[in-house]
Amino acid sequence: MTSVETKENVSSASIEKELKNIWHHAAQLDNLRTLKTQAHIKAILANIVIVTSPASTITKETLDDVINDLCVAHPSRFFIINYQPDLTNSLMVSVSSRCMTARSGSHICSEEIYFNVNAKGAEAIPNLFLSLLVPEVPVQIISLVDFSRAEITNLQDSGGLSICELVMRLASFAERVCYDSSLFEDYLIGLKFISQRLANFGSGNISWPCNVISGNARDLTWQRVRRWRYLIAELFDSSLCLDPKRGVEEISFIVNNNIEDVISPKVSPEVYLLLGWIMDKLEWKLTDKQLLLTEKEVLGSFYDIDGRPVKLCINKAQKINSSLNDQLRISGITMIVRGEVGHRYAMEVRREIDEGYCEIETKSISGKQEQDFCEYSVRRIAFPRQSLTEIVLAEVTAGARSRNFGPAYRMALLLAERLKF
Repeated sequence: MTSVETKENVSSASIEKELKNIWHHAAQLDNLRTLKTQAHIKAILANIVIVTSPASTITKETLDDVINDLCVAHPSRFFIINYQPDLTNSLMVSVSSRCMTARSGSHICSEEIYFNVNAKGAEAIPNLFLSLLVPEVPVQIISLVDFSRAEITNLQDSGGLSICELVMRLASFAERVCYDSSLFEDYLIGLKFISQRLANFGSGNISWPCNVISGNARDLTWQRVRRWRYLIAELFDSSLCLDPKRGVEEISFIVNNNIEDVISPKVSPEVYLLLGWIMDKLEWKLTDKQLLLTEKEVLGSFYDIDGRPVKLCINKAQKINSSLNDQLRISGITMIVRGEVGHRYAMEVRREIDEGYCEIETKSISGKQEQDFCEYSVRRIAFPRQSLTEIVLAEVTAGARSRNFGPAYRMALLLAERLKF
């Protein structure tokens, strides 16, 4: 059950006063409550900042679902910043509260502060935000912003703060920053912006507590490929891959692309991160300074730890019945593993997105063609669709650092820099 107070428009100077009025009103209701009603309890485990803009593909309904689920699992003081370049008033503020019914029957309540700002109004946000932080609880930023859009990134030239610069200013107060590379129009430009601002601890005279190398600045796409990482790790723990003499001969990604008869010039952020993770774990080396992406194959030199070549393919899914939300999502991975003389092993994971499961197929190839197989096995396991709400919730409640993300990020950035279309 959810109870949401009506948003009250307030001045920036009276935010705390209006929040206290909300709790004063709740306390009056608690004094009048009967045995059948329970008290309202304010719970703040974190200061959570969500930054978005009309240019984002995130709908208001989706954003509300994200806040709703966070209120259940991680009640906090929420700062929702909606950046609107064309806004007439430079800064508009409203406050609200949201209460969820716990198993005990008590109403666990979070606070919400909404900011609608343009470039000029954004200049006031960092200081205002600092004055409103709840002390002794962490600060986490969820950036639903396209860092690659030049017109946004360069908006500072016309006065005020761009949305990207605003996020970076707020990052100086945060223990964790989450961004979503699936929103980037250009993956490489977005990553370069992040690497310049969050890849190092120091930037001029400002010390950034969050950085991608230590893993406390992370991509939500890392959560999207978590299930893929577990499945691939499971394949490499199988008897087919335990022999050190064997190695991956070829790896292929199948990516959803709803644009018919057109090979998209974009490579999925999921492919970059997942391949970067594989390359780091298997200690593959990339020797070419430039990779060429053809219709199906990536032309370039990948070598495993023993110096043997590895072929990389990125294919477009042939039949897609899924929604546009699944655009550029991985729907299949195939690995060809070297075996005894004259034998190879093909391990394929195919995901049926709309059905919520995947099939893992393993076969021993005795000839030169994949059709010439002599052993075959297939099994089906659950692979449920993840919503943005589930991804954000998993990231917010995850550990502060990730040992694996930093190396995978570095390899993904290297791939993005060298891949040409």
